Amino acid sequence: MREFDDYSHNLATRIEALMKIFEIMPRNMPAGSVIQLQLEDGNQLEVSKKQLLMMRKDLTCEVNRDLPRLFRKARKRKRQAEPSSFAGAYRPVVVSKALVEFVKKVGLGRVDPKDPTSDKIEDHLSCAKQGYGLRNTFQLIWFLAIYHNEMQNPEDKTTLKPNKAMSEIFGSKDYPARYINGKTRDGKFFTTKNEKGFSTFEVLEYRAKELEEDKTFDRNCFKIYSFPAILSLNIYKPEDLTDEVRATLDSDNLKQRLLKEYQILQTAKENWKAYTEAKRREEDLSSSSSSSEDGDLDLSTTDDTLSPNPEILST
Repeated sequence: MREFDDYSHNLATRIEALMKIFEIMPRNMPAGSVIQLQLEDGNQLEVSKKQLLMMRKDLTCEVNRDLPRLFRKARKRKRQAEPSSFAGAYRPVVVSKALVEFVKKVGLGRVDPKDPTSDKIEDHLSCAKQGYGLRNTFQLIWFLAIYHNEMQNPEDKTTLKPNKAMSEIFGSKDYPARYINGKTRDGKFFTTKNEKGFSTFEVLEYRAKELEEDKTFDRNCFKIYSFPAILSLNIYKPEDLTDEVRATLDSDNLKQRLLKEYQILQTAKENWKAYTEAKRREEDLSSSSSSSEDGDLDLSTTDDTLSPNPEILST
């Protein structure tokens, strides 16, 4: 926590300096008297006993005020898991047919958008195409799809306008969401199996209108951060997986393959983010220039197969 580190370093320096002053100050220093301090630059500074006592009081008040706040923030801060931990946001998961089709069809571009000879991203996603990935793998795929297909809404950059593939996959009952949302009496959301075959967009529309008190979900233009909700509807719960699939998820071989895919996606996202930002800067400069003349989001391809995704098998 940078703020805490900076503050603690500054505080320690000030306390040390104040303690040194008190060490050289006579124990029974008369009120109103002063001592001379030799500064590092060779100059001298006169400090009275009253000033020293006020400095100590101010420092004590500051510590009592700020330190508890910083400790509370430090306790709240969660330790960031590493992808290689295969825990939390990086745990291996199995996703529904909807997300598998999304990976296959949405279009992700190349690993380096500036290099037309670089590999296509989807060529490195053999596991994801079978429904396997680290949880955050699909988050990266989401942002790469937005970058490559330029889905971000220029009028409101917190929203996106889905391309044809995204609309057809998440809006079609041919690729139903794995789960639907419900709500308990105390207002908490839960998921249950989607027995009626609603599409992902239909579930989100129902959730917004019926469960979130007359909110709306517009499938033609919605918040980019809607993806966690989309993901939660399309990731298999562990209890809904067969013993065979659970064993596959727990295998070291698969974990390493999923990690490789994740690392390639992470590299691709960094490349696409830099590329997109540079492109926007160029457009802004071009726009400004025009105005003045006229007077404003890792695994190599392999033939090895995984234990099949249960939903893909059943279709």
